[in-house]
Amino acid sequence: MAYVRVAHDTIQPGKADELLSRIREGLLPLLREQSGFVSYEVVRTGEDSAMFIHACDTRAQAEAAMQNVAAWVRDNVATLIVSVDLHVVGELAVTSRDG
Repeated sequence: MAYVRVAHDTIQPGKADELLSRIREGLLPLLREQSGFVSYEVVRTGEDSAMFIHACDTRAQAEAAMQNVAAWVRDNVATLIVSVDLHVVGELAVTSRDG
């Protein structure tokens, strides 16, 4: 079963589209190249907020990915984010991806 990192971010007013575009163009290609990558999904939860869900094959890969994402965010989009809540790495318990 996969391990998942979940974060809920509050985004600078009016900057959500820019943030999501930078993630789509910059972060997502990097994540796809990482060992153990399963998926990366963003759910827009409001005009200026989003939930980020990143799954990896193992806990160690998910924890390493969390560090890589934090570094990428710091270097590329930190000025667009007001706050980040709930960084969690946990085992995915139920998924529609099961055979």
